[in-house]
Amino acid sequence: MKVGAGWIKISKDGKTYISLKFSYPGMKENFALFKNNDKKKPEDPDYILIWSEVKEKPVTKKHDDEIPF
Repeated sequence: MKVGAGWIKISKDGKTYISLKFSYPGMKENFALFKNNDKKKPEDPDYILIWSEVKEKPVTKKHDDEIPF
């Protein structure tokens, strides 16, 4: 079962990152994976994972004369 996908994107400030979306029954999550450009020690992480809120698209009202299925 596929539970997610990722896309390479560029942030407003020009940083390349991977946008990750996970979706499975009862849960939807979005993350952004950035390279850690502040890495100074070998034990520092190579990448930083940032959670972002899932923004639901607004539901549009259908015309009354449309079939509801």
